[in-house]
Amino acid sequence: MTKNYLLTASKLCFLLAFMFIFCNPSFGQREVMVTPGFGTLNTAIFGDTLSTGERTDTNTVYVLERDGLYLLDGTIENRFPLSIVAEDGNGARPILQPGVATGGSSSRALTPRAHITLRGLYVTNLDELGGLNTRIMRARGDDMRIIIDDCHFDKDGQSGIRVDNPGMKIYITNSIFSNIGLMSSPNNGRGIDDRGNPIDSLVVENSLIYNLTSRFLRDDGGLLNYAKVNNNTFYNLGQGSIHFGETVFALCQNNLFVNTSFLGNATEESPGGMRFDSLSQANIDAGLEQCVIISHNNFYNDPALANAYPDTVRSFRLFNVPAQNFMEVSGYANTNTFEWLTFDSIPGSPTNVVTSYYATLTDPDPNPDNMDDGNGGPNAAGGQMQFPFNFDYMGPAGVVEGSNIGGAMGDGNSTAVIDTSRAPRVVTVAPGFGSLNTAIFGDTLANGERVDTNTVYVLERDGLYLLDGTIENRFPLAIVAEEGDGARPILQPGVATGGSSSRALTPRAHITLRGLYVTNLDELGGLNTRIMRARGDDMRIIIDDCHFDKDGQSGIRVDNPGMKIYITNSIFSNIGLMSSPNNGRGIDDRGNPIDSIVVENSTIYNLTSRFIRDDGGLTNYARVVHNTFYNLGQGSIHFGEIAELICVNNLFSNTSFLGKNFDEVVGGMRMDSLSQANQDLGFIQRVNISFNNFHLDTAIVSAYPDSVQEFALFDTTTAGFINNQGYGPTNQGRLVSFTTPPSIPTNVVTTYYATITDPDPNPDNMDDGNGGPGMNQMQLPFDFSYEADAIVSEGSTKGIAMGSMQWVGEVAVGIFDPVFAEEIQLSNYPNPFRDQTTISYELANTSEVELAIFDLSGRMINKIVDQKQPAGSHEVLWNAGELRPGIYLYRIQVNGRIFSKKLILMGR
Repeated sequence: MTKNYLLTASKLCFLLAFMFIFCNPSFGQREVMVTPGFGTLNTAIFGDTLSTGERTDTNTVYVLERDGLYLLDGTIENRFPLSIVAEDGNGARPILQPGVATGGSSSRALTPRAHITLRGLYVTNLDELGGLNTRIMRARGDDMRIIIDDCHFDKDGQSGIRVDNPGMKIYITNSIFSNIGLMSSPNNGRGIDDRGNPIDSLVVENSLIYNLTSRFLRDDGGLLNYAKVNNNTFYNLGQGSIHFGETVFALCQNNLFVNTSFLGNATEESPGGMRFDSLSQANIDAGLEQCVIISHNNFYNDPALANAYPDTVRSFRLFNVPAQNFMEVSGYANTNTFEWLTFDSIPGSPTNVVTSYYATLTDPDPNPDNMDDGNGGPNAAGGQMQFPFNFDYMGPAGVVEGSNIGGAMGDGNSTAVIDTSRAPRVVTVAPGFGSLNTAIFGDTLANGERVDTNTVYVLERDGLYLLDGTIENRFPLAIVAEEGDGARPILQPGVATGGSSSRALTPRAHITLRGLYVTNLDELGGLNTRIMRARGDDMRIIIDDCHFDKDGQSGIRVDNPGMKIYITNSIFSNIGLMSSPNNGRGIDDRGNPIDSIVVENSTIYNLTSRFIRDDGGLTNYARVVHNTFYNLGQGSIHFGEIAELICVNNLFSNTSFLGKNFDEVVGGMRMDSLSQANQDLGFIQRVNISFNNFHLDTAIVSAYPDSVQEFALFDTTTAGFINNQGYGPTNQGRLVSFTTPPSIPTNVVTTYYATITDPDPNPDNMDDGNGGPGMNQMQLPFDFSYEADAIVSEGSTKGIAMGSMQWVGEVAVGIFDPVFAEEIQLSNYPNPFRDQTTISYELANTSEVELAIFDLSGRMINKIVDQKQPAGSHEVLWNAGELRPGIYLYRIQVNGRIFSKKLILMGR
């Protein structure tokens, strides 16, 4: 992909959000309230014309009543920008339904010929008498913009959106497309049908698509410039998942594809459920380069579907050859999973649809079963629900934590839950000295086992929990604040009579903290080091809505390899002392390799060194998005060797404020190139540092002595990535005026350099605003809301403010808490293998065990184990026999709970 295109794609995201803002009634639009009824919406829109023939006001939004039925007296065919939205408040989505005039017939719902915005609506092509029209929206204008947000497009005979003209920009967010097509002619059941027209951009995000007889996108030859398909759930699609056609840039991430391509393949050639076409030579000659990312998705088909096929039919391949090649070459293939899920209340698995479809395939008038619509529909008076299903799901951690931000795959409107047979045990802990230690470590049976590892400890709001020694767990541990208002519960090192205090936390197993204020400043004012010292291999650390405050060395010290660290909606502050500024780090990995770091929607201020200090270990994945960094002394972030980094939408203010008094320019943000050894292992370095704002107050630079100069923003390696990808202009250097921030540390700079050669230096420390753990102190005495020009306040990739969204009234993320999962230890060796491999697993208790091999379509190949087995370690040798080389799954079911992993069979 060319540098110019990357920049264009980023601008597209900005323009999308810009259009969302200015299609909102709160931005000076004229509002027209429309009452429900037959033709009332047609009359309101098309009667809104002056005697001259001009529109009364093209900047108009038509507002529909909740629970209202709007029967359409003919299609809505606008030749002017049109916005139709639901009124604010509760109640069902307003229904737009084709009406039938006396003695007449109905028309499709929408035929836009100019920009159209729909928000909060239920739109159907099933008319009031039960007739089914085709193409809910038939878009017929060049270069149109279609915005569909929080809508439900339901029931149509051909497609949700038919594209008749070139240059469309289609944005579908937080919406549902369902029940499109009939099994008597399944080719016609498409979400979007572009009819070969080139599409400028297609964004489908956080949406649910179910019961389509064909596939969501059917491309018929036109070039697609930009596509983003992210965090969606696709369920019961008959003939495939998505056909992208020729696409310049496509991002397909974090989606669930369940029972897609369920009709199977009755021909010799299997094109693949997800298809991409390579660029034509003409487009290559025009300078286009193709970039496709298919990562962090879950694909699963019910094995019963394949069992229902007649002998002449086999399962679709998941991908066509170009799509498969893109995944393999990019190194993203292993991020996609193939796990079984349990949804809450969903359409039935379409095994009967498969059976009846093939049974009637040769009939002149076929009448196979259609998919289960749950009796949903537009007739509220007849007892129908617009949306009769619930796609909340339970699944293994690989899916519930498996997106590229460490959260759940699929539609974010559904709540993903890690598969567990029961709810967690809740223990409420009263404030006091040692009460939390006692609750956690007294929760043990006489035989030394935990009472229940599936326990969450709940602390009172406004409570002070003085710790009688460090919390050192060797079992999964979850500590959360109670629901409701009030200050975060305080975890503070206590001092026993005549003794001393210890750091707050020393976890040696998975730990989840939510809603807590944790400090290393003990009750007598002594400052400990390392608020959390993590000392277990492959641990998972989840910190959400917490405040880590006051420490002499680091917020999190990593002592072991393989950590997964997720920090969201949180604050790290006042770490380090200016008498030894090297030690003030947010996360210090001490050279240990890290599996993943996610830092999102958080605020980091007053660190004497830098937020991440990497000392040599490889970081596999890092995501640093929508954070505010303020007053960091020696840099911003040092990643070291990293395979994949996304660092976007952040504010960096007064980072590297101490400057440098040496000749080497290391850069405030640093990373190391991959070593040859890691390249030989197949690692590819991918870096995206864009849409950030970096600003250092000029008063700080003026305070430097002559021997000191300003840090470079980036080291050479980092700058190289930014410049080579064309992201340089997206990173800004604008002044940001925060509401109540800590003081600009000019005095800190001055006194630091004045005392730097003293044997006992005593420079000023940074302004903590008198915040702290004392009950008469504020936990957070600052306000990081800000004023800045539009390049910063609207300049992120989402068209909203850079920095932590906590300061503009929004919470951008929420990492799911997976601490309660009782994961099966499952592995095989060797992998890849040529003939046979040994599968190993451990059972905590005597259990009913089923172990089987599946292909990627979900068809069972071989059942290896089906019996009750005792607790302990087990090994099974499996011989692949005459199977073709490729990727297979081995799946273990233990007492009804399912886990699976991939096997790679190599050619013999």
